[in-house]
Amino acid sequence: MTNKEKTQGRKFAFQFLFQTQSNKNADVTSEELLENICSFEISYIKEDEENIDNSISHNAKEFGKNLIHEFLKYDTEIEEVVSKHLDRNNLSKLNLIDQTLIKLGSIEIVHLDNTPSQVVINDIVELAKKFGESESYAMINGVLDSVWKSK
Repeated sequence: MTNKEKTQGRKFAFQFLFQTQSNKNADVTSEELLENICSFEISYIKEDEENIDNSISHNAKEFGKNLIHEFLKYDTEIEEVVSKHLDRNNLSKLNLIDQTLIKLGSIEIVHLDNTPSQVVINDIVELAKKFGESESYAMINGVLDSVWKSK
């Protein structure tokens, strides 16, 4: 799998997870999660004014789905890991975009060894620049770098 496909997969996973975290209701079954991913996938690749060419390769989609599953599997554990690397902030006090990006990057750094951590951090920082508040990318970079160095 290429780095570009992993980058696309991270974006796919982030956007799905952000949407899911925004609409957090009750616990979702595995079957409902699969349905939600399929529905999200259809809307993700649909062309609109914002997304002229939002195609995603099969490999990128599968990588993204794997990240989603890892995120949900290790969500509670990774919150504890991340909280050790936040200066004055409690993870729950950060906005949802920052929370999702920090946890997604941390999970990949801690639990998946198929990509160098610096590449993961760079991709997450780029997503923060695109979707986050103007200065949050620097904080996200610092937290993920700290998680990586303590691994």
